[in-house]
Amino acid sequence: MTLANFKIWIVIYFVICSIIGWYPFFSIKYFETHKALVTATKYFLPIITLVAIPVVTKFYFKHLKQLNANYKFKSLIKEKWADFTNCFLITLVVVATFFAMTFSTIITTNAYTGGSVSILLHENVQDYYTSTDKYGKTRRYIKFLNPLDKKVITLEVYRQYNVGDTFEKEMKIGRWGILYSQD
Repeated sequence: MTLANFKIWIVIYFVICSIIGWYPFFSIKYFETHKALVTATKYFLPIITLVAIPVVTKFYFKHLKQLNANYKFKSLIKEKWADFTNCFLITLVVVATFFAMTFSTIITTNAYTGGSVSILLHENVQDYYTSTDKYGKTRRYIKFLNPLDKKVITLEVYRQYNVGDTFEKEMKIGRWGILYSQD
């Protein structure tokens, strides 16, 4: 594998990951993130990590290390430390991108694979708070009780609420048991 081919494959990899990762944020307006994060972390993160470690290590020693074969280290310890650090960082990037894609896939399959049940939420807002990102955009969040399991849900909303206000919205519960709404 040449360096040019490697760069092309890296760009293709990140474009595909970006499309899969960002899709639900543009197609589904409201969705419950906590339950999807717990599902992805509990069931998929260990598998992703266990598969990524040997695959990345093999890929690194078979292909990537050969790209820098002309560089001579001053000692064997520095060479082994560089190999370990490179494998660790590449594994971290691969696990993070596959975790993000898994999270997005959970949100997407929750909404688009059959079995969604419509419910009308008519719940009191227990908490309202805002946060501002580094670009100055204000995000608004409310907390309310899920009418089915009585657990507190945090949901990003697009207008201001006061504690005690009623949050009314027709939403759906998808295949993974996650609340969502596309409008």
